[in-house]
Amino acid sequence: MSKQSDALDELKKAILLNRAKQRRATVAAGERGSAIPGADRSGPLPLSYAQQRLWFLDQLDASAGVAYLVPAALRLSGQLDRAALQATLDRIVARHENLRTTFVEHNGAPLPVIAPPGAGIALADHDLRGLAADARDACVAQLCASEAQTPFDLAAGPLIRARLLCLADDEHVLLVTLHHIISDGWSLGVLVREVTALYTAFSQGQADPLPPLPIQHVDYVAWQRSESNAAQLQQGLAYWQQRLAGVPLLHELPLDGARPAIQGFRAQRHLQHFPAALLTALRQWGRRSEATLFMVLQSTFAALLARRSGQADIVIGTPVAGRLHKDAEPLIGFFNNTLVCRFDIDATRDADALLAQGKAGALEDLAHQQVPFDLLVETLRPERSLAYNPLCQIKFVLQNFETGELKLPGLQLSSVDQGSERLHFDLDLTASEAESGLHLSWTYKDELFSRAGIEALASAYQRLLQQIVANPALPLDQLDWLDADDARLLRQQGQGPQRTAQRELALPQQFEQQVLRTPQAIALRCGADELSYVDLDAKANRLAHALIEQGMGRGARVGIHLERSLELLIALLAVQKSGAAYVMLDHKQTPERLQAILADAGVTVALLDSRRSVLPVGGVDTLYLDDAGVDAQWLAEYPSTRPDIAIADDDSAYVLYTSGSTGTPKGVEILHRGLTDYCAFAREGYYAASLSGSLVVTSPAFDLTVPSLYVPLLTGGCVELIAADDDLAGFAARLEQAEMPPVLLRLTPSHLQGLLQLADKTPRQTAHVFVIGGEAFGVDLARQLQAKYPQAQIYNHYGPTETVVGC
Repeated sequence: MSKQSDALDELKKAILLNRAKQRRATVAAGERGSAIPGADRSGPLPLSYAQQRLWFLDQLDASAGVAYLVPAALRLSGQLDRAALQATLDRIVARHENLRTTFVEHNGAPLPVIAPPGAGIALADHDLRGLAADARDACVAQLCASEAQTPFDLAAGPLIRARLLCLADDEHVLLVTLHHIISDGWSLGVLVREVTALYTAFSQGQADPLPPLPIQHVDYVAWQRSESNAAQLQQGLAYWQQRLAGVPLLHELPLDGARPAIQGFRAQRHLQHFPAALLTALRQWGRRSEATLFMVLQSTFAALLARRSGQADIVIGTPVAGRLHKDAEPLIGFFNNTLVCRFDIDATRDADALLAQGKAGALEDLAHQQVPFDLLVETLRPERSLAYNPLCQIKFVLQNFETGELKLPGLQLSSVDQGSERLHFDLDLTASEAESGLHLSWTYKDELFSRAGIEALASAYQRLLQQIVANPALPLDQLDWLDADDARLLRQQGQGPQRTAQRELALPQQFEQQVLRTPQAIALRCGADELSYVDLDAKANRLAHALIEQGMGRGARVGIHLERSLELLIALLAVQKSGAAYVMLDHKQTPERLQAILADAGVTVALLDSRRSVLPVGGVDTLYLDDAGVDAQWLAEYPSTRPDIAIADDDSAYVLYTSGSTGTPKGVEILHRGLTDYCAFAREGYYAASLSGSLVVTSPAFDLTVPSLYVPLLTGGCVELIAADDDLAGFAARLEQAEMPPVLLRLTPSHLQGLLQLADKTPRQTAHVFVIGGEAFGVDLARQLQAKYPQAQIYNHYGPTETVVGC
């Protein structure tokens, strides 16, 4: 099949599919049947919702109107008939009321004022023929740039202007600029066709060949706002309210620059080309699902954004012509509308499922396009910000209308770069078909994105499309998203800096060295109880001697069935000082699970709390460490000196049990080498010198807790444990205390969510260090944490139990 017929099939399919879905929104309301009546001109004339928004923005900051200019620059080579050009522009202005409209304030609201048909347009002449070539080129560049950056006065008008630069008798540059409030992309096509027809006729002494316009822009606006369309509008609003319920305020694409408090509009452009073979493959993939190329590209673009942002809820703005009645098609005016297209990206599903979702959403969205975007914003009332657009900040366009080619008799025409890009969205991807393939234009705000970042995004999109057409039934998360260079770079970055590992003493020995440095400093606190370094060391030594007397040492395993308390840290240090390894037993575990763990680990001695601990099996000797236990006074008889036990790197430090993939408890043995290496990393990586210690609320049987218990004890800090009875409420209350110093806090996102819910909304300036892991840490939760603790350092930590990372 030829490329031309393939494109025609694509177009026919789009028309048939879209017409079927739009029938409710068009035929039922009579939009394409009966003619639009003329507006009542006896009173104030209406503005469209979009015109109202642009007028309001202009009132806030008239200089920002530069972002809403629609400039065009053409080089005319050949014999120009200036009189015919002037007559052409005058006639077009006379035909279209919108080009003669200004907008004044009346009782605090905008009021359109239409000048008479004879107003015409001033074609300003600039004669540059006397300049040298270099000076002339510089002057042309300056005038083009100035024209594209000079705002309009909406009240004074006119809102269309034209300049003619004469470079030589047979060389001119024509500059025409309109304000967006009176024009749109479709309007440029109308303008091109009318200039071609009128200039051709007038330059040959012929009459105006154009038929009268059926209506004017203000007639369409009045009809759109009339009661006859009210029911259809309400039906559309109901659809969009449901479609956009809970929509995210802002996309989460990684930014290369900080988002300013007030958004700018300066932009850059990156051009990309997909070969014809890829375009053909995309069409064929879409054809199998009866989906158009637009649906294919929009759906896959959404998948790309989800992949790059980590956000499953993706929102993309897509412009539509907004000319829902045939009478509006030949008009110059601001008709175009923006559809807010939403995707729920599930990376475990395949590309065919993605396309099915995109197709269904596109058809329904198009069927309800009668709702103006600005009315939708007014109705939904999303949280507004001057920093970004409401509802959607990323746009996708597939050019599906032709502006036409401007052909003037006796002239060769070419476009002139006016040296400026303006963008109302953060990112705009525009695609257009060609015989050679697919052209893509990535326009982006350069205050947010770097050129390198956009080039990488564009390359990733091409690779995604290549992967999808080759493997449409493969889940998205199994596609090979990275090319060889990116994969190699990712591996390099993932390894981190290389350094020679330093031989570290085992953790108990490092703790003993710290005891010598800060003997009277507080090492451990739980509620009102606390222990100094020297006291904690002495109690741990006594218990270690007792364990050695019980036969514990290298290769032995001691169960610890204690909650957060002073006794917990005493037990942890004592077991390691004895040369044995400890096995944490969680109070929340069932008797059956505890029995399985004790048997699997070969535990023969267990340290308990008489108030809480009950072991389900016999054959295990028990030592009660709390004051109520009969063994507590007995342990005090043992010496407080350090046991003479050598600890090797490959000796076992502790065993933690996880659920395992089958639900059967799986013990993970951690060697002293791994524990000391991780503690060294933590001191270098995130345990800041300004910290006073740690605050612990998580279970001691949870691997996340381990570093919080040890790292501060190696640096002279204090480990503060929230008693088991206080739990999260006590944790939140402690953090809210004014005298709370900066500490290390290792939490799961679930714990963090609970903490933020219990805390008040007043920001705290304490420079805590938060290490979050164990579950997915979402951006929204991170922002809540940052708002509560703006001075804190936040780490999204990950690693398996086997590597001591404990997340």
